[in-house]
Amino acid sequence: LSLSLSLFFSLSPPLLLLSLSSPPSTLSLSLPPLSLCLPRQLSLSLPQKDSQKSQKGGTLSKGAGKKITKIIGLGKKKPSTDEQTSSAEEDIPTCGYLNVLSNNRWRERWCRLKDNQLLLHKDRTDLKTHTASLPLRGCEVSPGLDSKHPFAFRLLRNGQEVAVLEASSSEVMGRWLGMLLAETGSITDPAALHYDYIDVETTANVIQLAKQSFW
Repeated sequence: LSLSLSLFFSLSPPLLLLSLSSPPSTLSLSLPPLSLCLPRQLSLSLPQKDSQKSQKGGTLSKGAGKKITKIIGLGKKKPSTDEQTSSAEEDIPTCGYLNVLSNNRWRERWCRLKDNQLLLHKDRTDLKTHTASLPLRGCEVSPGLDSKHPFAFRLLRNGQEVAVLEASSSEVMGRWLGMLLAETGSITDPAALHYDYIDVETTANVIQLAKQSFW
């Protein structure tokens, strides 16, 4: 008897061939050559420790940047309270330079209105102290002094002269007249005041500006 058995196994791609023949004690095994296939693309990944180190390095650089910024900021000098107040008041229309007649001499003063008072300072950068403080409630405002000072005006209380002030222009004069009338609590219309030392056109301009700042 002869028995022949062939088994083929597909191992993709190796092929296994098993042959059995009589007598059954004989066994032969033949294997085809094996081929090893590697994938065309290999993906490489960095160790997590390295990536964590790189992240830490980035964090340290940001922290160092913040420290440098703080050091630079400490070197900058912050403006004083007086400087901040002075710069802020430049935008407020209730302050400005006026000439003030004192002891028969004209002196330039930084004038500002606060709490129904007229405060006089030597300079706008020195607001801690003032040379004079004039209460305005109940005062009268009278424009004009003489022909040499056409933009001057006076503050009177019960007919007594309290202060003599002079503006640098008709525009400044009109603005201050309106503000002072408002602070004194007067109901006098700026057009009802007497303007003896300025012409008609300038007077009209002064009255218009006074009304704008008064009403």
